Amino acid sequence: LPTLPAWAIGEALSQLPFGSVWWVGFGIGSSILILIVIAEYVTVDPGDIRRVPATIALAAVAYALLLILAIIIRARGARLFIMVPTLTVAIGLVTLRMLLLQEPGKWPFIQTAIIMVISGQILAAFHYFPISPAVFAVMFVGLAYALINMSADIGAKKSWQQIIFEPLLALLLTWGISPWIL
Repeated sequence: LPTLPAWAIGEALSQLPFGSVWWVGFGIGSSILILIVIAEYVTVDPGDIRRVPATIALAAVAYALLLILAIIIRARGARLFIMVPTLTVAIGLVTLRMLLLQEPGKWPFIQTAIIMVISGQILAAFHYFPISPAVFAVMFVGLAYALINMSADIGAKKSWQQIIFEPLLALLLTWGISPWIL
């Protein structure tokens, strides 16, 4: 996961004017990156009592960075052939890490590839919607959350009601509130 934060922080810093604001952003970004590396270290040991809070923190940071990256790419007015592969790779990294945190040692390449294909197709449609970067990013992260949780629930062999309910609720909430975001 440290790859995605470094990428998102670099993109965010490239939007800031060089000066004191840039250095504050650099300090905050560096601190976040250090905390992510520490949390990754904690999650390696399944018996560590700090594993659950570290896993929650890594998930929150991953979705927040996905949101920031989507806002930046949409705000730049990236073309379709730049935006879709970039965000598809980002969602692939987040998916792989989130599913590995759920089941350590089991590399979910097939689930990740499926989520990347589905999200890439939906991103291509989102590209043509006349929506702001913030709305676009919230809809994208809602989709990512729903797909990743659905995949995790399928892997955990939950009932089909559980597999459908939480992702559908997340998708309806994020897509439902997104039109009211400025």
